[in-house]
Amino acid sequence: MAVTVRLLVSFNQIGCVIGKGGQIIQSIRSESGAQIRILKDDHLPSCSLSSNELIQISKEPSIVRKILYQIASRLHDNPSRSQHLFVYVVPIGYSSSGSLMGLTSGAPIMGLAPLVGTYGGYRGDSGD
Repeated sequence: MAVTVRLLVSFNQIGCVIGKGGQIIQSIRSESGAQIRILKDDHLPSCSLSSNELIQISKEPSIVRKILYQIASRLHDNPSRSQHLFVYVVPIGYSSSGSLMGLTSGAPIMGLAPLVGTYGGYRGDSGD
């Protein structure tokens, strides 16, 4: 079963995920076999800022979880240069049949700490 997760990332942090010439994101794609896309502005949800970028990750849940951890670590190590901008996480999950999965409910999660708490087990989790 495949899931799709979308992350809103500040424009001034997206480079740490993409890397010079796309090397980082391409490496993550190659190692994981996941589909990782940077979506165009017309896909941005209404909760986003005009300066946000939207990353979409699709693969099996355990792989997506590892990729989320990699991206979250990169974002944590490369904080936004603008204090007023946050990393937004819009956890939207779809099964391979296209039906919505309830990964979480309610409003989008803001900040990096809730991301780790929501998906759980990242700290010291070497399994999967």
